[in-house]
Amino acid sequence: MRVELFVPASKILLAEDHAPTRATLSGVLRAAGYEVESVGSGVEAVLLLKKTRYDLLITDLMMPEGTGFEVIQHLRKRKIQIPVLICSGYVNEKGAGKSLEGFRFSALSKPFRPEDLMNSVKTLLAPAPKPK
Repeated sequence: MRVELFVPASKILLAEDHAPTRATLSGVLRAAGYEVESVGSGVEAVLLLKKTRYDLLITDLMMPEGTGFEVIQHLRKRKIQIPVLICSGYVNEKGAGKSLEGFRFSALSKPFRPEDLMNSVKTLLAPAPKPK
C-alpha cells in the first residue's frame, strides 16, 4: 500500500497596485502551485494580515493606498514573522534598510523575469538555516 502525504501549498499574500502586474505575478505563482491572495493596496494587505496567516508577503513599496513600508510596519507591530519579498522599481536589498531588520527578506527590482520571482520565493520559503 502506497501512502501519499499531503503537503499544503504555501500561502502567499501579494500586494501590488498595478492590476496587470498583479495578475501576471498571481498567475506565475499559482501555476507553480502556490495559494495566492492578491490585493491592490497596503490597506487591503493589512486587513487580510489581521485575519489570515500567510507564509510569505510579496509587496510593492509605492502604492497609493498604504505603502509596502506600512504593511511591514504592521507585521512588526503585531510580531508577525513571515518572509518578505519586495518587488519594486524603487528599492534593492541594500536600500530596504532598517525597515526590514529582523525579517527574512529579499528584493527584486522591476522589471524582473518570472524565473527571478520563483527563485526568490523558493529561497524565502525554504526552512531558515539554524544558527550554529
